[in-house]
Amino acid sequence: MTVHSGVEEERPLPEQAPMQEIWGVIGGMGPFASAEFIKTIYELGCERREQEMPEVMLLSDPTMPDRTTCFREGCSYILAQRLEMSIRQLESLGVTNIVVCCLTIHHALHLLPGNLQRKILSLVELIHSAVIRSQRMHLLLCTSGAREMQVFESHPLWEQGSKHITMPSATDQDAIHQVIYRIKRNIHKNSDIELLQRLQDRYGTDVVIGGCTEFHLMAKRMLGAGDDRVQWLDPLQIAATRIVHGSFLEKATICAAG
Repeated sequence: MTVHSGVEEERPLPEQAPMQEIWGVIGGMGPFASAEFIKTIYELGCERREQEMPEVMLLSDPTMPDRTTCFREGCSYILAQRLEMSIRQLESLGVTNIVVCCLTIHHALHLLPGNLQRKILSLVELIHSAVIRSQRMHLLLCTSGAREMQVFESHPLWEQGSKHITMPSATDQDAIHQVIYRIKRNIHKNSDIELLQRLQDRYGTDVVIGGCTEFHLMAKRMLGAGDDRVQWLDPLQIAATRIVHGSFLEKATICAAG
């Protein structure tokens, strides 16, 4: 007969898993692009068990004021205040690293406290680093606000990478800005792809830079359709690779459609 003492036998505690990165995504600028970015992360990690996939918190806030308009009106501080609120919300959920799904708003990042800036994975830096590694000629596609605020030129890596970057003329820049705002409204026109193809040929470049996160939608749509008319450098694809694999894989620096 087995006698129980009434005292529960001590069992060893389960080993704690090492501290994992918890990623936050500040989106809604526009909402389709940041939602697609989350999908990209999990598509890249689909070979893993569900429980091994990255932990990602999306804060999608489409009420963020229009970035180009804010900068033109001298209201950068409004964007910085809204960004700080979003970052602190994500911090309360244990987030360790953050992707801000808008390149234009990167112009306001320097207004944030230093400890918050250090949590952000800069999409501008990802672009410059990829250009420098590639050594190919790139055409920069971005919003007019990013162009006017010199979001890309003000980065320390600009001097090194600028010899491989071509900026479109003022007229072509206006046309690119209109394409971006159509994508924001979930309007996808074949004529917009044809425009980018013509611009790539006109400026004699090998790759176009998705200098606005809306182009992540166009790049993936073309990729899915096997359309190779435009070759992309897509910073959100690079960021997704960083989140999933913990490093920047060379093959992710150029997201070629097709």
